[in-house]
Amino acid sequence: MVGLLTFICLALFIMVSDPVEDFRQISQNKYIRYARENGLAFAAYGIAAAIGLLLGSGWRLIAASAVLIPGVRWIVHDAILNRLRGKKWDYLGKRSKADRFLSHIRPVTHPITVKLFALNILCLISILILTL
Repeated sequence: MVGLLTFICLALFIMVSDPVEDFRQISQNKYIRYARENGLAFAAYGIAAAIGLLLGSGWRLIAASAVLIPGVRWIVHDAILNRLRGKKWDYLGKRSKADRFLSHIRPVTHPITVKLFALNILCLISILILTL
């Protein structure tokens, strides 16, 4: 259990610190390389998962938790970054490929619907990992 709690705490720390860093870069008019940023974040999640495994949590529990990270991160990162920037919670930027995709579907459905749908699929995968 200590391993899982450590993993969750580290994942939450990464999830909150990443949009804070993005806000700092945006405030300094620096270009954010989203593919690189996401790659580094997921490498950090991998390290957090490894630490959780080393501290004794079973691989299924860590894997099931790790599967949820992309969906949760997508929602949490955007909400924190938009709040820090003083934008509406559902603001969509112009440079991120994900935001550009969501801008195209906005006339059909709200972006949060897509994010929650993705999270639900990840929840199902997580449940499958735990039950197999």
